[in-house]
This record gives sequence, structure tokens and C-alpha cells, in this order.
Amino acid sequence: MNALPLYSQFLNWIYATNKISVPSDFKGQCAKVKSMLNDDITGIVNSITGYAVNSASEAILKIECDNETLEDLLNQWLSMINVNIDGVPTGLQALAKEYYKERWQGSSLCLMKVSNWQKISSGNTSIKVPTVLWFVNGSTVTIDRPKSKIVKLGTDKYYFDEEKNKPIKSKDEEILIQKPFSRWIAQYPTPYLVFSGVLKNWLALDCLSTKSDEVISKVLPYLFIVEKGDKDAFLQKDVNYTDPELKAMIDGFKTFLERYEQEGNKVPATGVPFDQKMQHLIPDLTKILNEELYRQGYRAILSGLGFVSVVQGIGDSRKEETINPKPFLAEVNAGVRDFKSMLIDVVGLISLQNKTEHRKLFSENKNLQIVNSPLKINVESIIDSIRSAFVYGTISIETYQETLGINPSQELERMRKEWKDGLRELYYPHLIQNTEKDADTNISPAPITKKQTEKNKEKETKPENMQEASLVTCKKCNKKIDYLKQPEAGMGYIKCPECGENIDQEGNFAKVINEPIDPNLETLEIAPYKNDEELLKHQPHLKKIPQPARDVFLKTFNDVYERTRDESDAFPVAYRQMNKYLKRHYTKNDDGTFTRKGEEK
Repeated sequence: MNALPLYSQFLNWIYATNKISVPSDFKGQCAKVKSMLNDDITGIVNSITGYAVNSASEAILKIECDNETLEDLLNQWLSMINVNIDGVPTGLQALAKEYYKERWQGSSLCLMKVSNWQKISSGNTSIKVPTVLWFVNGSTVTIDRPKSKIVKLGTDKYYFDEEKNKPIKSKDEEILIQKPFSRWIAQYPTPYLVFSGVLKNWLALDCLSTKSDEVISKVLPYLFIVEKGDKDAFLQKDVNYTDPELKAMIDGFKTFLERYEQEGNKVPATGVPFDQKMQHLIPDLTKILNEELYRQGYRAILSGLGFVSVVQGIGDSRKEETINPKPFLAEVNAGVRDFKSMLIDVVGLISLQNKTEHRKLFSENKNLQIVNSPLKINVESIIDSIRSAFVYGTISIETYQETLGINPSQELERMRKEWKDGLRELYYPHLIQNTEKDADTNISPAPITKKQTEKNKEKETKPENMQEASLVTCKKCNKKIDYLKQPEAGMGYIKCPECGENIDQEGNFAKVINEPIDPNLETLEIAPYKNDEELLKHQPHLKKIPQPARDVFLKTFNDVYERTRDESDAFPVAYRQMNKYLKRHYTKNDDGTFTRKGEEK
């Protein structure tokens, strides 16, 4: 049995019989929504809307602009909202939570009052800011609109009472209003839980749970039949009934039912001839229908809240149902954006309050914006898929950042500032997390250890530029050798596989200082370099590198080696730090030498 048409029949019946109804007026809708949330028989509506409220309010909001002083002042203001109001939490996060509750669990008339202007300071600069911000209970608001055929935006007046004696906006206060699920021209908004169809389906389930037997009897086709007479007697022509006799029998049965109802449903009693039978033509499907009706009702509520059911065919006789949460996620993100727009409006009021004393401070900050941290919504599987796509290079950095809720242009500016202030080097990953294994390619490769050689043998291929960079020519036999693929014979040299001569990384004859290294040793360890002279003795290719950069290499290598006792870890980190220093302070010339930045001709 297809449950969807059955559920549609059920809804049509309960509306036709006035068993339930959704009020058409704003305050009646708000009252129904409040009643539903106070006794949520489904357990779904409160849970999901509460999850949306908590997820959105956990986003950390921050103001960013071109002027550091103004930025500090405005963020200081965000932290002190409602600071002196007893019984009310301090700060922006608590205010945001009130907004989201009004948006998703209340009237969806988000009316914020702004008042109590005070001065705050940062250094020698002081500005006036509102310290009391709060949202009115939208369900109690009365909106007065001038009678006119043409609606003029901004002419509505808002009152606390239906008599319109208590205006919401007073002399020293401002109000900001949002109706997120209605047109601008609408006098009253539609609450979110009404707009999305949740209330209607919730009332249907509530009716089903309290009047189940009556609902089933109305939804199913029903027929009661009374049989009179006997087939054998009819064939023998001994007993037969005419139409008037049958009609009289039916009228008598109806009279019996009316008397039964009038007597207060007492135990019925009647007498019938032996050849009279009564039967119901209805299958016993009460249990099944109840289950299907409930299932469709819950599915409709979930869809209204943004969790859309998608049925996919995975075979001729098998179908699989999945829940798509994208509409829910889109609504939560829209809620955060709308709250940020209200804060921007408050910043506009702050600008107006301070335009006389600080005209330049506010006029020169055209890039003022409110940013938020990524929402902590449980979408790990989606994020993991996108992260994998980013790692494999199928999506851009910008796309990946946007997925995380990060503004790419803002992030780029922040990273540039961190590089300028030296913070990127300060926050370089700890060695326990640093998994780099290869040195930067614009500097000659580090000597290869036996351990690193074994790792390289496991790699089937290498990029062509790396292969070319590691090729050296033996000065004795002119044989081209891939230096990185040969086992190290000593500190800074290998044996030519063709002639057996010891050669360094440039193909020159190498001077053997110590005894040859036993190739059977499992690890190769060297003492840290004591000074620059010893470093150049073992790494002669660094002679072209400026002294300050070599000092960075020397210090980094020794630090890493002292901790790890593994030069395969120490060399890549040392080269990386040296290259970063070079890029920051030097320009590389065409002949391979370096010129300090600022000293170019």
C-alpha cells in the first residue's frame, strides 16, 4: 500500500472535518507554535530547532576593518553587551542565541532594541557605543500600518499592546527589525514553523495520536452489509423477500442504531431472524495504517525542518532512502548571515553617533565587516570528502576555505600579515608533527643516508626535475650518475659505480677524511656541526650561500639532530628554514650568487 496518498487523504479529512486548523492571524499562529514546543509529542521539532540555535550561536563573531584602533574598540564593545544587566548573560553570543530562538522557535519577528549609550576607550581614542541590546518577544508585538492602497516602507509603528498605548521605540532608543520569512511589504511575518509546514503536520500527528480509531474509520472505505434470506430456500422458492420488505428491515436497523446512540452507548440488544446476517466489508489494517500514517507524518516534519527524504533505486525490487540535510544547513548559515547584517546596522548607528567627533575614523574604514568562525555542525563525512579532494588537487584552496566557512580574501591578508610579522616561522609545526622528507629543490640536495636510500628504493618514479637535479658526472670516467640513488660511502661522497672513485655531489674527487662507512650499518649518525668551517668541510655546496643563511642551516640542523638523532629528519628541516631565510632577505642572481634585499643596484 502506498502510504503517501493515504497520508494525503488523512490530511484532507481532518481539515474538512475541522479536527485541526492552522490560525490565519499572526498571534494565533505564534500561540500554536508555543503550544507545540511546550509539548512536542514527536520529539523532533524541539530537538532540531534547538540544535540549529546552539550550532549557530557557537559561531564566534568578530569585527575586522582597516583601522586597528577602531577594530579593537568595536570588538571590545561586542564583549561588553548587556554587561550591567542583572539576570542577563553578557556578550554577543548570548544575544545571538536570543535572535536564533526568535527566528526558529518563536514568532520570526526579530525586533532588537538598542539603548544605553556609553563611552569606551582604546589608547587615546574614545567612542560611544550602545551597551544594552535585547530582542522583544515578537508574539506580543502589535504593528500599526497607515491605511493606504500603496504600502510605504518604514511607516509601520510597533507597540507592546493591542491598544497601541505603549510604543516599543522610545525617545532615547533605536529599534532594528527583521522578518526573514516574509516579504518586505508584509505587515506581520509568518513564523518559521508555520512557513515550513511543520505546524500543520505536527497537528495532524497530534490528532492521529489522540483520535486514532476515528481517523482510521474515516480514512478507509467502509461498508456495512445486512444479508437476509437463504440461498437454498430461495432456490426452492419457499422463502423470498421483496424490495419493500428489505427496505423495512434496513429502516428498522437504522432506528435501532439511533436509539443506541440516544441511550448513551449502553450495551445494544436486538433480535433478528435466523436467516439475517450482518458483516463489515473492511480489512483489519488498523495497525499497518497507523504505522504508515505516523511514518509519513514524521517524514513531512523532517522535510519541513530541512532534512529532505530522497529515495534511490538500487535494484529492481529494492530501494534505499537517505536524508539530505543541505536545506537545513543552508538555513542555519542564512540565520548567521542575517544576524551579522543586524550587527552591521548597529555599527551604522554607532557611526552616526560618533560622526561629529570621529568623522575620519569611520569614513576611512570602508572595508568594515563581521566575520565568523566555521559552524560546528556535524557534517564530518562531507568535510572529509572535500578535504580529500583538496589533498588530491581536484579543488582549489579557495573552494576548500569557503567550504570551511572561511573567507579566502580575508585569510590571504591574514597570512600576508603573519609573514610580515614573522609569525609563520614562529608557529612552524613542532618536530613531532613535521613529516617533510625532501629538501627544497632550489638548493642542492642533502647527502643521502643509508636509511633514506632504502626509502628512495621503494619509490617507483620521481618527478623529472628531481631526477635532473640529482645527476652528477664522475670527473674520472665521465659516467652520469643519479647521486641520490647511490648509497653514501662517507660523509658527503659516494663511490662511482663505474670506476669506484669517491666523488662528491658535484662529481669532483672526494677527500676521504674518515674510514669508509660500513654499508651494513642500519643507521648512519654524525655529530652536529661545531661551526661554519666544519659545515663547509662536509657540505661544500653551501659555499655559495650567504653566511647568515648558513648560520640558520647550522643551528636548525644541530637542534633537530640533537632531538631526533636522525639526520634524515634534520637535513630537510634545516634546508627548509635556510630557504625561507633566503627568500625573505636575499635575491638570487642568474649566476647562482645572492644579493641582500635593499642592496640591489
